[in-house]
Amino acid sequence: MDDRDVTYFIVHQLATVIRAIDEFHAYLRRKAEERHEIESLLHASEQWQAALNHRQLALIRHALRHPGTGYTIEGQRRSHNVVYQTALTDLLALGELGMLVKQKMGRSFVFLAPESLRD
Repeated sequence: MDDRDVTYFIVHQLATVIRAIDEFHAYLRRKAEERHEIESLLHASEQWQAALNHRQLALIRHALRHPGTGYTIEGQRRSHNVVYQTALTDLLALGELGMLVKQKMGRSFVFLAPESLRD
């Protein structure tokens, strides 16, 4: 037998923990690169910087990371703690700029981030 030697078990567990830490570091690097790319896209165009408010920029940052995501007036309202009209105005302006696509779903509107948003 192994005389109750658990060294092999400990070595295996340590290797698993090290692998998980390495994968986590790789994940963090990917996310940092994505964020840098998104910030570069937004900063590359002074037109967008001047045209968009901080709530709209936050939504576009999110939409660039999550293409195809739908945004609602109520979600924008709650997310930024603004009144309904402000949330609606933000989303409609992004729709007019072609950054979101407005669609009717049931009795309300959903603004979708197009797959081509990055372009």
